[in-house]
Amino acid sequence: MKALLLLLVLAKAAHATGICENTERRYHAPTAYSESEHAFAVPGVQPWCEEVEDGGTLDEKRGEVAFVELRKNDGTVIATLTDSTDAHASFDHVDDLSAELARRGYKPVSAGRCTITSSFGRAPAVDGWPAQKLAIVQKARGKQIKRVSLGAIAKERKADAISVAHIDGAKLVVWTLVPTCGGPPPGYFGANDGGACYPIDTPVISVLDAKRCR
Repeated sequence: MKALLLLLVLAKAAHATGICENTERRYHAPTAYSESEHAFAVPGVQPWCEEVEDGGTLDEKRGEVAFVELRKNDGTVIATLTDSTDAHASFDHVDDLSAELARRGYKPVSAGRCTITSSFGRAPAVDGWPAQKLAIVQKARGKQIKRVSLGAIAKERKADAISVAHIDGAKLVVWTLVPTCGGPPPGYFGANDGGACYPIDTPVISVLDAKRCR
């Protein structure tokens, strides 16, 4: 599984408030879990940006480095792995990500008979961004077992709120992405300004009872 390196050279796009903004780490859904390390393997990308001079004005050179983060049930990050040789990669380098994950005991996730769904409610704006409350709902055979509130998300990033669950012994461990926005909010540059959402991804781990998931 080779790391993806995207080079967007000397981007000419307009900047919302300054040079080299919007470089927060982005996460995808976990692909595997290790019951020996009690951790999810979570792929993601780390954007990078360099200021460059173009005809006497400052511009940007951007790209991103792919990685896999190993995050434990308690939220501790064991390691952040990459097979990229890009100079911007500041992670733990391995020659083969798939082989390294297999060596550490990572296997496909399984929630058994349980499902995790998202529930949304009203919430006040957060840092100027319209928001909604996020909760996850654990069900087994169609019956609700547990509901856990996870706080506010950016309304426009509702589709990015994803959860992945795995049975680890007596526990159902749930990784959830809580998505919010940074950057200038709606109205920052005037009444007709819709804002510029710089995605901020916050992983949250919930530990539930797995008894009814088997």
